[in-house]
Amino acid sequence: MERALVLIGVSKTGGGLAPLNAVEAGLDEMTEWAKRQKIRRIHRISDAGGTPVTAKAVHARIKKLCDLKTIDQLIVYFTGHGVTVGQEEYLLLSGAPTDLGEAIYVQGSAAAAALSPVGNIVLISDACRSDAEGSFRNLRGAVIFPGYAGDDEPKVDRLYAAPLGSAAYEVVDEHGVSHPIYTESLVATLDGAHPQIVEPDEDPAFGIVRLRRGLQDILAEDVVNRLGALKVPLDISQRPKVWAVSDSTISRVALTAEIVPGGVGARPGGTVSAKGDPVVRLRDLMRGLAGLPAEAHVGRLGALNDLVVIADPRLAAQTLGDGVADPAARPGQNPFTAAHDRSPTGRIVVSGATVASAECDDADVLVSAGAITVEPARDTLAMDVVLRLDDDSGVILPSAASVTTVATFAGGELRDVAFVGDPAAAVNIDAQRLRGAVAARMRINDLWLTGDECDALLAAVLRPDGCDPTLALYTAYVLHDLKRRDDVRLVDDAVRAQWGFRLFDLAMLTGDLDGRTPTAEDEVHPATPLLQRGWSTVRIKGIDLGDGLDGIPAHLLPSIWTQVDGDGIEILRRARRDQSKEEQ
Repeated sequence: MERALVLIGVSKTGGGLAPLNAVEAGLDEMTEWAKRQKIRRIHRISDAGGTPVTAKAVHARIKKLCDLKTIDQLIVYFTGHGVTVGQEEYLLLSGAPTDLGEAIYVQGSAAAAALSPVGNIVLISDACRSDAEGSFRNLRGAVIFPGYAGDDEPKVDRLYAAPLGSAAYEVVDEHGVSHPIYTESLVATLDGAHPQIVEPDEDPAFGIVRLRRGLQDILAEDVVNRLGALKVPLDISQRPKVWAVSDSTISRVALTAEIVPGGVGARPGGTVSAKGDPVVRLRDLMRGLAGLPAEAHVGRLGALNDLVVIADPRLAAQTLGDGVADPAARPGQNPFTAAHDRSPTGRIVVSGATVASAECDDADVLVSAGAITVEPARDTLAMDVVLRLDDDSGVILPSAASVTTVATFAGGELRDVAFVGDPAAAVNIDAQRLRGAVAARMRINDLWLTGDECDALLAAVLRPDGCDPTLALYTAYVLHDLKRRDDVRLVDDAVRAQWGFRLFDLAMLTGDLDGRTPTAEDEVHPATPLLQRGWSTVRIKGIDLGDGLDGIPAHLLPSIWTQVDGDGIEILRRARRDQSKEEQ
């Protein structure tokens, strides 16, 4: 197997960010590991000699390797500063942020990498993923992989030093030496420091480490241990992420008396454990609610309440009164199959926040006691409503005929959305909790599911007695990441058939909107992605939203949903008005 490694290190960039002192140490660690792996093609690009690192130089080096068409595995490692804008990620090169293109656009680069002739690509980032501020929010970034017309296969693995929205640390020890904590942990793990994840190789003298979930769990505990050993306060959390789809071998390890495949070696120390770690508990909670075996299933939400916030569908009945229920509804009947023949009225209920105003073109909108009633002025099954909250943030939500949209906020953040067809119908508590657990995992960027988890969520979405559109959204994004295109189509079809409207995100993930501007005939709602991560997908798929909506990412607030600041609200309002005129 021919392997190649491209090392990118940027210690100094603009925008007032402090220079990093452990960049060269990280590059050295990876270089020495690559030599032990017998990787011949090692290419190092850094600003150590004062030469700026540019997107053009990085792209040229990667293109040269891809064009060989002989590389089986290409590893691209970056160490330096990183930021996120919404859920789009950028690794900063020397010219950022003055030059908005001098950053690596991670999602776009991963999408392009999937089309390359390389069998497996591993993107490793030892950089912060903190929320961008100031001029960094305007970054556009560059795609560092060339464009090819290959098959988009699940062959791109991503390893991050920290979860989305969090920092990665370099720490100075008592001798004044700066340590790239994540890189040191990664290299040690790939060298066999934790034999419990080492598997047998065809050669009995060696073992292998694969890109699997177990690698993430080991790295998370190991990093905590290393931070503790360097006397870093334990309230500083850095939990690495491994998004692995290929199951490829990342490292071969020479076996010794201490390194035995599947060995019982002590797990890394530190304070992280399955008992107290919310990531592990959420994973087990979701598996249990989905009917799958879980090692330590958390039967109650308990201490996870801060992460698991569920929009209660019963708020629809409590807020709107008993008169809105469908008297013809029968036990077990899908409450949405006949809804569209009854009332064109749509409703929105907001919990945990105060609505300052609500706007929907071609509709009469009444705001009263936390409930918004939308009476369309023309024949339509769904419309978009722009809500401005009293904290001057805003959201855009679909309002559908005979459906109540329940939006729940916590700490000023939109945390969950539920769609209710019959407010008087019995509530499936486990189904609601499953949606909440999945949302919480997405919020901490841990929604990378195993095959049985994907199958279980898909089955929950396709239930014959009606699906949860929000759970369908979450599930579709996971299926899209795994290139399960036919299953994404099934989810989209199920929501349309049972609810009578089409969500923008689902239409986008099917590929129906690729490379063009959505039109009135597409009948997608709302006019933008509901989930923040959808904005990077819009860009990758070349979807032109027009009306200035491409500027929305710079106004996104911390939330997994599309929640914007005051300036973002004005963009949404203008775009909604313009679209309404086109539809008439």
